[in-house]
Amino acid sequence: MKDVILILSPQGGGGTLLASCLGAHPMVAILDEDKSGKKFTEISGKPIVGTKLCVPNQIQLDKRVRIFPVEFEDWLPVSATLRMLIGKIGLMGHVPRMHYSVRELIELYNPKILLVDRDKRETKRSMKKSWVRSERDLPGLESAERHAEWRIMEYERTLHALLEYPESQRLVIRFEELVSIPEMILGSVCRFLDIPFDQKMIHWGPKYNFRYPATGFIKQKSDSIGTLQSA
Repeated sequence: MKDVILILSPQGGGGTLLASCLGAHPMVAILDEDKSGKKFTEISGKPIVGTKLCVPNQIQLDKRVRIFPVEFEDWLPVSATLRMLIGKIGLMGHVPRMHYSVRELIELYNPKILLVDRDKRETKRSMKKSWVRSERDLPGLESAERHAEWRIMEYERTLHALLEYPESQRLVIRFEELVSIPEMILGSVCRFLDIPFDQKMIHWGPKYNFRYPATGFIKQKSDSIGTLQSA
């Protein structure tokens, strides 16, 4: 049976970069934001598979409510319209897009959990910037600040709840450390996953980050501290 990785972060929290770095490892395959909760386990040719999901808009600790079943959500235009309308009254994110909750995925797959922790201010700034790029997720200017605060609060609640799991099952990654000392942090991730470190994670991770490709790790993003002070 394949080993499973579950990467969790808030939107704008740095989870995509970590997922891209892990996906560059020859033993690991990561499917970005698999909202079905099943497709990533069907990847062939790698002993370790995983997915990256955003809390709380895609997945939540215990709740698993959807507007439509996953098989219809991708092609029903009304679904995106409803999400936009929900967002404009400040509720976007209260309706997660996953069929499963975090706890259900843990029960199903017994995954290794990687939790990305980033400075609140930077997470909020990145989150709102992405809303401007994607009108589907834009919650409305009057509620953007309040909604970003809610998302961050929900992620922190999830993070602290998952710290109750054994240290052998979960690891907190500081985003600021990932971009400033990537080899050290990715080395600790590899030890956590019990796989050898591979330099491709450093060379290919940022370059083949399909959302935010870069020639290397942007160290300017490491000027602030993480939101979690102790793990």
